[in-house]
Amino acid sequence: MARNGIYHHPKLSALGLAKLGNGLSTSEFIQACVNVELLQSPLDIAISILFSNPELASNRPHTAAIVTNDHIYPSEIINPQQYNRVRELATIISKQGQASSTGGWATITDSVDKDGNPLYFEFDLADHKVGDRLLEYKCSEMTTNAATAPNGGAMQTASNDTELQNQTCSVNQGKTASEHQDNNGSSSITVRRAYATGVKGVEPTAPQYTVFRHRRSPA
Repeated sequence: MARNGIYHHPKLSALGLAKLGNGLSTSEFIQACVNVELLQSPLDIAISILFSNPELASNRPHTAAIVTNDHIYPSEIINPQQYNRVRELATIISKQGQASSTGGWATITDSVDKDGNPLYFEFDLADHKVGDRLLEYKCSEMTTNAATAPNGGAMQTASNDTELQNQTCSVNQGKTASEHQDNNGSSSITVRRAYATGVKGVEPTAPQYTVFRHRRSPA
């Protein structure tokens, strides 16, 4: 686990290297874990979508590591059910293709204010300059449906983790995982990541400051 020294990197597990640490020195295994983080894939997109949940998100590195590695995407050895849920989400994302202005796992559109006017950066942030368009990712219905189960699983275990008390935005002890539905029928599992300067799992050409919105037709 991320906080107690017993760590099984889920990416290494996904590559069939769950026991890699058995044949490496501590420093070599740490380097292997660092190197595997450079691999960006549909799995990273899936993790990013789930991490953006306001009940799970944190800009504290240690807390983010616990949320990601213990709750969102734990090793298959630690929590095989949640591990498989996230893998299934990644598979669904991969099948739909890269997010674009015309579709894919999400549709990239301008982020607008309440009056429908496009939003722009008002200050420099990372690679973005004043005046650059602020974009949002509207997740497809397939992506939304596939994200619901792993989102619920992560919420359930995180809600019972005392290490996360007052650490994430609003994780409450014993709170039942639920999905918020907007008045317009959109179900929002994730929201704007205002603090993000490098969102993992998003294609290099995509904006780093985004809104993930999940569309679902009103009942």
